[in-house]
Amino acid sequence: MKDYPITSKNVNMMIGFSGDDHDYPDPPSIALVMTANDKVNYARYDKIRRKFIDDYEESYYDALRIVREEELSGKNSGDQAESLKCISPG
Repeated sequence: MKDYPITSKNVNMMIGFSGDDHDYPDPPSIALVMTANDKVNYARYDKIRRKFIDDYEESYYDALRIVREEELSGKNSGDQAESLKCISPG
């Protein structure tokens, strides 16, 4: 491997969410999560303009801390899609 070990600095990932109809969820639900350069970006999909709209950005380490805290407190039941619906700026 060229980049070893793999870290949040050298991995870019994109995860899109869709329903049974293969369409992106309506706002306020998150439609796309992207990681790059130690950042996690969340976007909603605007069906009228037919494009993703940036919603929120946080550091990878802040996102990881939140997930770990939820796991320790028992809040994270494994349903990540439901958890992502609750993410909002501020």
